Amino acid sequence: MNLRIVNDLETIRSLVDEGFCPVECSLGSVSVVDCLVMDHHGDYAHLEAVSIRAYRDHFGARQEDPRFVVAGTADADATFAVAALAGLLPHPSRDLMTEVAEVRREYLTRDLSLLAETIALMDTSPTGREPSRLPMGEMLLLWHTVRGSDRDDLGFATGVGLWRALTETLPESLEVLTAAAIDQARNRRERAWLLVERDGETIAPGVLFISTSVSGSLSDWYGRIEEKPVELPTGWRHSLVIAHEPEQGKVTLACPSLAVAEKLFGKGGMKNIFHLLGEGWGGRESIGGSPRGVRLSVNAARINALKIISIIDQGNFIA
Repeated sequence: MNLRIVNDLETIRSLVDEGFCPVECSLGSVSVVDCLVMDHHGDYAHLEAVSIRAYRDHFGARQEDPRFVVAGTADADATFAVAALAGLLPHPSRDLMTEVAEVRREYLTRDLSLLAETIALMDTSPTGREPSRLPMGEMLLLWHTVRGSDRDDLGFATGVGLWRALTETLPESLEVLTAAAIDQARNRRERAWLLVERDGETIAPGVLFISTSVSGSLSDWYGRIEEKPVELPTGWRHSLVIAHEPEQGKVTLACPSLAVAEKLFGKGGMKNIFHLLGEGWGGRESIGGSPRGVRLSVNAARINALKIISIIDQGNFIA
């Protein structure tokens, strides 16, 4: 396999011209796709996540030519899609040699559609959900626990290979690792709130601005308020999280769900405001952020956070 992470549109286009398959190659408002259309951002935000479509519609489509390029990060959604396109996962269509033991053959031809759907759900709408409570979610949780960096070519390869290793391993062999992953997730949630106390600031009612070197805690920072409606901003301690990662200079904007985002920013959610924040800002209705490959200081992040508050106030979107 040949796997590349690239944050430059011209380089991505050049690789695609050479025959690389682009997966989630979205930079700002521009997406680079081929005939498989493996993106669900910007102009393609109406499409299902790539994990679902790659596994369901295009399994093994790049098995004979496994060259892939992604932009930004090789996350669970992108790496699962790549593993599916390369034909590396269990799938009902797999043609296995007869000498493979029957128990292995049955396991390697099972359907992972529920796992693809769980990956997609956690990628597009992480509404404070706990992955281990979703169908096949423990495997996604374990993937997140074991994988390394998602920002370089080695991490990309590791993420793809890990999907193959986890899905081809019998469940009983993963029990100890899965239990450890669940325990680690519990500890992560506790640490997430300690980070809010240390590095967080409520800059407007329901809006958290946080600058921390620890990522991956967005879903933990919303803080579900059970007695309030889940679809309203009041159903969450933080209905909008604006997170700055000092190490990457990246700013992420996130709401618990599309419904909450549309209460704050109108129909279409955050897609109404990206163009107001500057060139290269983009994402989906309920999650997005600063231009990929551009480092922002904490002061610049704070300025944008205050601009977002002003947009909310001026737009009078909150119902």
